[in-house]
Amino acid sequence: MLTAEQILSINPSFPWKLFSSGEEKIVETEFRGLARRWHPDISHDDGSVFRHILVLRDNAFEAIKSGKWNTIPEVTFHGVDGRRRSLKYVSKWPHDAGMTYLGNSYVMHVIDPGFPGNLNAIQEKIKNLNYPNADLENQFKLILPNIVTEFKAETGEYIIVMKRPDNMVRLSDLVRHLNGTLDPRHVAWILRRCASIICLLNYNSIVHPDISMDTCFVDPENHLISLIGGWWFADTVGSKLSALPARSVSVMPESDRRNKTLSVAVSLEAVHLLGRELLGFPSGVGFPDSIPKPLVNWLRVLADVDPVQDYKNLDHAVEESFGPRRFVDMGVKVTDVQMEV
Repeated sequence: MLTAEQILSINPSFPWKLFSSGEEKIVETEFRGLARRWHPDISHDDGSVFRHILVLRDNAFEAIKSGKWNTIPEVTFHGVDGRRRSLKYVSKWPHDAGMTYLGNSYVMHVIDPGFPGNLNAIQEKIKNLNYPNADLENQFKLILPNIVTEFKAETGEYIIVMKRPDNMVRLSDLVRHLNGTLDPRHVAWILRRCASIICLLNYNSIVHPDISMDTCFVDPENHLISLIGGWWFADTVGSKLSALPARSVSVMPESDRRNKTLSVAVSLEAVHLLGRELLGFPSGVGFPDSIPKPLVNWLRVLADVDPVQDYKNLDHAVEESFGPRRFVDMGVKVTDVQMEV
């Protein structure tokens, strides 16, 4: 029997993940069984599970009538180069500049027409990154986005297609799988990984201001992160502000607002915010005593303007909080998370 969290995690577009057959009689029979368990008059929850079941039932009947039961949705764009590109996707989500579609092997980012950001040669920016040494190059090339193609659609959208990172899931999907928040020890390694990416980009005078649960993909089994989203907001340090996600605007330093230029500070503050969000206290207020004070203090204070120093400050806070660095198993398999997407 599915738990409340598992039912709520089912995408309304995929009712076949709840109901076993595309026959109306079977859907109705299974619905009655679910109602006996989750109806608000019987269940002790707030009724959200039953409401979600009703949506899934209605969508199941609609899918059966339209002949689209258990079919994989597909998105198609015609490029100005005359080529047609399609992607069958398992999930999609909006971002501040358009929509992202997640397929089994590829990720397609769609940027709406008229987007004011710098969309020139995102693929080249990533491909031409410089590295302080060969070891770091080998490490980062395993997790940086692998862009397959970029093109402009006839309808005006700008499309970026990437390979889907192996053995990784969207961070927001992992958080949902874990009921909304993460153990502080796991938040620590996620922050460290994000901070190291910022350091590399800053070494190349690049600012990526959109580091969030939706732009990061994670490998919970090996503690790896790939920053696959938000590259349409990335630009060079000191460039004129043209576009930022709303989340980053909320933590942008006053100096950036005043100067109307892009600095690495907005990336650093986005990571501090991400840590607070992962722990369930985005405002930085109300942290319980169970979350170590050194980590809380790092999350609350303004980031150091130097990303390397901010990373060192984080490292120190994590060591004070949890002792010497060691691997702590999350107890989560990627396949478990993928089943809920």
